[in-house]
Amino acid sequence: MTVRNSIPLYELYGEQRDPRETLPFNIQRIESFLEKTGTYHHAHRHPGLYQWVWVTKGKGRHRIDLQEFEMKPGLIFALHPGIVHDCISDDDMEGFILHFSPDILDAAHKIMGANQQKGAPCYLVLEVPKQAEASLHALFEQILEEAEAKRSGYELVVKALINILLVYAKRWPTLSHAPSSAANSLQADFDQLLERLFRQERSVQPYADALQVSVPVLNQTIKAFTGITASEHIQRRLLLEAKRQLTYTRRSISEVAYELGFEDPNYFWKFFKRHTDLTPGQFRRLENDRK
Repeated sequence: MTVRNSIPLYELYGEQRDPRETLPFNIQRIESFLEKTGTYHHAHRHPGLYQWVWVTKGKGRHRIDLQEFEMKPGLIFALHPGIVHDCISDDDMEGFILHFSPDILDAAHKIMGANQQKGAPCYLVLEVPKQAEASLHALFEQILEEAEAKRSGYELVVKALINILLVYAKRWPTLSHAPSSAANSLQADFDQLLERLFRQERSVQPYADALQVSVPVLNQTIKAFTGITASEHIQRRLLLEAKRQLTYTRRSISEVAYELGFEDPNYFWKFFKRHTDLTPGQFRRLENDRK
């Protein structure tokens, strides 16, 4: 397992690219990808692309924001931009890896929380029904063939096929999910603001001021849609990033504390212990033992 000083940002799976060269979509067979990169892929995130992984053969482990899932035939992992994940797989795994930009989605699919600008990052683990596997395989093969052949108008064809894929996905059972909470405009705006400010602002007042509502209104609205208050969302987001940094980087606990906006590492230590019953060091050791 490779532990780094920061969590890498990948524009395409396994590739760090100049943002000016970012493609609107990318597809490849899992087996071809494993031949080039090996079976372990360390923790990273794709800040501007969705990632869909469909396994048709073989098994592995996929860890998404510290939640571990078995990779096996019949499952699709649908990750929104910004999700931190790593995986290890059998060397005979087969299937497809698809990336696409939010810009190519039809407006109808943005009601699924597919617009990264509206709401926090999320993911879905979908179960593909047996009767849908043949048509799904044909769809992925057609996307791959169009992307590789690059005939006139292929980008429009691929865009249409990806939007068809999302229509299919809405029909399939969801085994696990971390839902986007963009249930209304205030909730969506709060989520977007939270992604920008959680390191700097840990009280609700700055968020309420920016959204031009009172603290009680913001808390009541957020709780009505999610079951927890805005304050709890801020704490959970900060805690999630702390866990990511402690698990996936080799930064010292003090460095993590400063990166998350704590002026004194002791305050970070107390914050983490209060919310997890573990010190940052204990949590890191437990995560290292799991790897």
